[in-house]
Amino acid sequence: MKAVRFDEYGDVDVLKVVDVPVPAPGPGQVLVQVKAAGINPGEAKIRAGLMHARWPATFPSGQGSDLAGVVAQTGPGVTGFAAGDEVIGYTDNRASQAEYVVVDEHNLTAKPAGVPWEVAGALNVVGATAFAAVRAVALTAGDTVVVSGAAGGVGSLAVQLARRAGATVIGIASEANHEWLAGHGVIPVSYGDGVADRIRQAAGKVDAFIDTFGADYVELALDLGVAPSRIDTIVRFDAVAGHGVKAEGNAAGASARTLAELAGLIADGQLELPIPGMLLPLHIFEERYRQLVQDLLEGPEPRRFGVIAIRKGRETGIDGVNGLQSLYEIGCTATLRRVDRRDDGRYNIVTIGTQRFRLHGLDEMRPYLRGEVEMLAEEPVDPASADAAVRVIQAAFREYLDALTEWGGATVRIEDLPDEPGLLSFIVAAAMVIDLPQRQALLAESGTLRRLAMQRALLSRETAMLRTTTSRPVPDLRNTPYSPN
Repeated sequence: MKAVRFDEYGDVDVLKVVDVPVPAPGPGQVLVQVKAAGINPGEAKIRAGLMHARWPATFPSGQGSDLAGVVAQTGPGVTGFAAGDEVIGYTDNRASQAEYVVVDEHNLTAKPAGVPWEVAGALNVVGATAFAAVRAVALTAGDTVVVSGAAGGVGSLAVQLARRAGATVIGIASEANHEWLAGHGVIPVSYGDGVADRIRQAAGKVDAFIDTFGADYVELALDLGVAPSRIDTIVRFDAVAGHGVKAEGNAAGASARTLAELAGLIADGQLELPIPGMLLPLHIFEERYRQLVQDLLEGPEPRRFGVIAIRKGRETGIDGVNGLQSLYEIGCTATLRRVDRRDDGRYNIVTIGTQRFRLHGLDEMRPYLRGEVEMLAEEPVDPASADAAVRVIQAAFREYLDALTEWGGATVRIEDLPDEPGLLSFIVAAAMVIDLPQRQALLAESGTLRRLAMQRALLSRETAMLRTTTSRPVPDLRNTPYSPN
């Protein structure tokens, strides 16, 4: 089977996928075929060696605790599960990022049919941490609680659980996340200078504080008059001895019973675990793009930049971009989700595609290109028509992936395609092996249903070609200039 391993501490480049034997379940254990597995900040810190004093790695080391999948085999004494059961769970052996993993029976619970695989596989650590943090501050109806990092993995669940406890919830987050918070009954407050005054304006008295971010939020909670016994931090472990606050998180909340309760709430539509959309990790090393990131960080939220394809020429050099004619007309904005600055001045960033735009003008006098753009909205979609189109595309895309697998000898799997037509159309566009002009035509289409219709024709054509030819698909270079980009 395939499994993620690393042989030394380091950045993501130390990770590798290797072939290892399929483990056999022992007494009280279950072998699970993994459908989805999460990655959490603590696990990334372990891999980087930042937690060596507390949780040292033994090499070669696996990675991952969160998982969801299907029971493949049970060991002696297992009575609660059988082969074929869909389950959610976790392992304490850093092993979930693999095709198969052995899990103790008491660390598993049944996966409700209404919980998507990607949600189930990301639920344990953030869910158990949020559950324990809310429990630690003992919320009752009428309380006011502040949550820092309120739109993060743990924070987004904590604010919802706090609301279910009857509390008034104030969420500290960037302005880009205020709409989501307000839509979930949370009072959004921006972080930064003056946050204490903004909290006091939102609520006269604060009874509890959940810190999912770190920094000086424990001290802020104390300044707001919150009793140490009703402050819980999942980051500032030093504050437990220094201020007498609590630090109850995943270790206090992790259990199959907690997972079952949270999964049940998600299946019933009473709890939402946000899953990012189209994420794009980038390594920024050129000086001009370092300047772009620096300028974005010094500016207000949301921090966005444009991504647009080059029609003709190169990105740099003597054949570089030369006016609007060098670029396609339609691009997409990318919003910064994470920025890590390296010691040598380079950046690792993670962005998410947010909105299409049309390029009208170009300023080439700065270190990096700046453009005058028109933001483009998606046309309204008739729900009945969209549902039928979504079902057709989901089936056609799965058939295409099957053909691609047969053709290439590699396994291509997407367990759960989204039902939201716009998101589905962009995922299919990103995943298809088609040339740039075709991909650009899909991006340029403003109507979701028309985009899906275009994809239906492309999927039909590409699937037929994959099943009737032994040659590999390549971009059509006959009528378009070669581009090395």
